[in-house]
Amino acid sequence: MFKVRWLAFGLLVAFVVALASTTASEVGQAQGEKIYRLGMLSDLRTTNTMRTNRTASVWEAYVLGPRHCSLFTQTPTRFYYVPSLAASVPYKPGTAELDLRSEGGLLTLTIDLKRGVKWSDGTEVTADDVVWSAFEAPTLFGGGDFAKGVNALGGGWTSTLDPNVLARVEKLDTYRVKYYFKSFSLRIQFSILFHAIFQKRYWEPKWREAAGNRERLEALATDDEPACGWAAFPEALKVAGKGWERGAFATNVANPNYFWKGVRVDERNAAGKYTEEKPGPGGYRYEQDVPAAAGPELARYEIGPFIDRAAYRIFGDTSSAVAALVRGDIDMLLNPLGADPGVRAQYRTEPRIKTQDNKSHGMFYMAMNLRRKPFGSGPLQRDARFRDDDIIGSRFRSAVNCLIDRQFVTETLFQRVAFTLYSVVSPANAFWFNDKVAAPCAEFTEQTDPRTARAKKVDAAIRILKSVGFTWEREPRADTSTGAVTAGEGIISPRILGSVDAAAGAAVPVPAGTIAVGAKVPLGTKATLTAGTVRVESDGAGKISVALPSGVTSVTLSAAGKIYFYGAGAAADKVPTFNFIYPNSAYDPRRALFGVQVEKWANQVGIPVRGVPTGFNVIVTKVFDEQDFDWWSLGWSLGTAALGAPTYLKDFYHTEHTDVGDDNAQGYSNPEVDKLLDAFLAERDLNKAREIVLQLQEILAVDAPYLPWFDTVIVDAWRDDKVVFPFTERTNGIVGMAGMPSLVRLR
Repeated sequence: MFKVRWLAFGLLVAFVVALASTTASEVGQAQGEKIYRLGMLSDLRTTNTMRTNRTASVWEAYVLGPRHCSLFTQTPTRFYYVPSLAASVPYKPGTAELDLRSEGGLLTLTIDLKRGVKWSDGTEVTADDVVWSAFEAPTLFGGGDFAKGVNALGGGWTSTLDPNVLARVEKLDTYRVKYYFKSFSLRIQFSILFHAIFQKRYWEPKWREAAGNRERLEALATDDEPACGWAAFPEALKVAGKGWERGAFATNVANPNYFWKGVRVDERNAAGKYTEEKPGPGGYRYEQDVPAAAGPELARYEIGPFIDRAAYRIFGDTSSAVAALVRGDIDMLLNPLGADPGVRAQYRTEPRIKTQDNKSHGMFYMAMNLRRKPFGSGPLQRDARFRDDDIIGSRFRSAVNCLIDRQFVTETLFQRVAFTLYSVVSPANAFWFNDKVAAPCAEFTEQTDPRTARAKKVDAAIRILKSVGFTWEREPRADTSTGAVTAGEGIISPRILGSVDAAAGAAVPVPAGTIAVGAKVPLGTKATLTAGTVRVESDGAGKISVALPSGVTSVTLSAAGKIYFYGAGAAADKVPTFNFIYPNSAYDPRRALFGVQVEKWANQVGIPVRGVPTGFNVIVTKVFDEQDFDWWSLGWSLGTAALGAPTYLKDFYHTEHTDVGDDNAQGYSNPEVDKLLDAFLAERDLNKAREIVLQLQEILAVDAPYLPWFDTVIVDAWRDDKVVFPFTERTNGIVGMAGMPSLVRLR
């Protein structure tokens, strides 16, 4: 899985740079060169790929990703497996199943490498580099312990080289490596075999210098890192120029030793085969069957690069970048955010600008810090009283989710340049998507009921909050017949009075002062909690909550489970005003507008949130590197679709990935979800794995560790008078291939 934070393509507005032309240094080094000029909407945070391998923004992936190669890749238009550094996909003969062998209690996979692949410094890429990248480097970091090293590195290291699956990697000879797996896992197919390859000769002394200190490793100067991909920084090739000027530009120079230059690819020829052929001495020809699900429209192209340099201009806001494209100062705008109607209108003013709408495969979302009450409750909660309970935080998030009117925002405020998301799996990934998942209260929308929908949402949210004992200094009111809403003030968290393990059908006494009751039963159990005349059924996460009717002294749970009792909080439990950090309007007006709406809706029910428009890199640092936040909004590019298993679900929601630097930054911890995530990744049958993912989507929609908002239509825009692409239609668009610098041709 390829996964980076387009989290939100946030702009680092501390450096508002909107240059009218290329810098003098760029002009001086560019005479007679073929330069592909691209615009970016955010700065890099680093050029050290050891840090970006842990936690990369999409902008860093655009610029630094071309340094590296990998064993396997996927075709750009239909996303089926093909070899890259590997000589072939090691399938069992006549099948599309990896040729895994049993050996000493482990599963092994032997991979042959292409010969003649070189680093940009002219040395050969060999099995030593593969083994170093996949096993030796993290083992060194862990003091001889691979699993310890991977977990200490965190983030992308743990998701790509999952030590629960990968045991070790060995060199058989110069061009053969052998992977040892503890068990089969979808991570073998969709993550581990896609890990980036780093040059051992360059990196080994640096890792030894870092001596197991991640901060020291990630702070090393590495602009001269050799590349096996199509490009490297000027420093690595010892040519004129500078790889990165903070807040201004970045530069990639074509790797003169790039092995794949001149390779001709046919994603499906007349015989139904995928073929790639490199002519001339040292060339090769490879073919494999094309999956029937690949579809009829497949690309044919030649691999370059056909440029000498890719020059990335860093803009301080979207409008300046769009204006630069209209003027012809840049050839293509890397904008995974899509384009509002106003931007499209700007493009129409310049007939030489061409655009292409493409489906996206990502997710814009908001989330909360579940370590802080009342946003979360459970094992990682800082307040010890809330650690035993996993109902309160879930219901609080559900109430906020109920208030969000995605349909109104996407169709009216965004004018249909985005589409609503309710699930944590994108509908673009149809095989894995659960189309039955919806947000609570989604049936109420101002799009079709402008008079009373808001009041109905507020009324429903109040009932959700009361079901776990929230109270107010001034309770909000909503008249669902007239649409009138009176905002609440001073929401107060409930107090947990106690809990009890309840037998099925047994009457459980209610402690004095109880105003609400929660219950939890094992997943898959259908249960009902009865309180007087009120009967409430368990939801998809096995949870129940109900405001206790007056006079009820006992409750009954129809299945064995745990019951929690909630009382009204005191003045000390009043929820203080907290911050909601989301990208500012200069870089993404849609997310900024959505953030403003959520802030307004939450305050209507007395939740005291304050919106804080914030730069992208600041959000990433606060959320992932420091875990110092209340609420945040960002987005993910979820990689390739087309049977691409959503292995990212474990990264986002498993307790293993809640450390600083990991992707479960919100601190969601649910042991039953952990078990399902582990079972999903261990399942060999894709159809059975799909059933688990469908169930996970239902649970996560209820528990709401993320509140998905929307995804955008990718609007690729480029100067048709300056560049030519071999194809322009693909999921995630041209921008999803970083502007195709290794394929583009200049006019």
